Amino acid sequence: MTTENDYLVVSIHDFKTNLSKYIRKLRRGELNTVVVRRYQKPLVAFVPLNKKRKNGENGEPRPIFIKKMWT
Repeated sequence: MTTENDYLVVSIHDFKTNLSKYIRKLRRGELNTVVVRRYQKPLVAFVPLNKKRKNGENGEPRPIFIKKMWT
């Protein structure tokens, strides 16, 4: 697991094990991006759908968007 500011890089195993934790951090705005990698190669990035919306605005957490980065 690697972190750089609000950017987190994790293995597939770590992501599967801590999926709820990472989604919660993304929704709260504690992380901007979670990159999942396999064999040290990035596969997919998870980012909030609407980065402009702050946590707690209208009592709703930010939605999550899944973006495929590499094939």
